[in-house]
Amino acid sequence: MLKSEKKSFIRFLLIYMGSTLFLFALASWMFYNYEKEHLLDNQRDKLKYKAEQIKTQLRVLHNTFNEKLSYPTYDTFDSAIYDSDKQHIMGTFQQV
Repeated sequence: MLKSEKKSFIRFLLIYMGSTLFLFALASWMFYNYEKEHLLDNQRDKLKYKAEQIKTQLRVLHNTFNEKLSYPTYDTFDSAIYDSDKQHIMGTFQQV
């Protein structure tokens, strides 16, 4: 192999490997962002559903006001009720 052929081959190989790595990195980055958004959307939907359940339970609690109030709690997340002055009223979540 001549010196010029070897030099051309190395340049070609570097361009080929560089463009392949660039395309692979771009595809990986796009896939990562897609999956991240998909995961966040799923979590957001689950939290909206749970929030609607809590709102329904709180409306029932408000309409049937008894001596003993039992705030709906869940093991998967913390929630609480605060007044307009941001004072904790009831719940499992407290800001630090």
